[in-house]
Amino acid sequence: MPVTVQEKLGVTKAFNQDSYPDIEDNLFWGICRRVFDYSLLPVENLWSLYAAVKYISQRGIPGDLVECGVFLGGSVRLMAETLATFRD
Repeated sequence: MPVTVQEKLGVTKAFNQDSYPDIEDNLFWGICRRVFDYSLLPVENLWSLYAAVKYISQRGIPGDLVECGVFLGGSVRLMAETLATFRD
């Protein structure tokens, strides 16, 4: 079984949707499932980022989204997929 980058770095985190019953947004869970292994962020932080991008997109707030300190691109991918989901 291949070792993930997170395991090599000693980061332990697990994707377990059942641990977050208060997050009921299925669009988020689909995106999160796809980007989780490309980010060192836990689900809570990915949810916060998703909620912020969703808010900006749904209200038509102009501007750019920037990530500083890109590691594997998981956060940027989450932002891009969220924007694409809302056709922004």
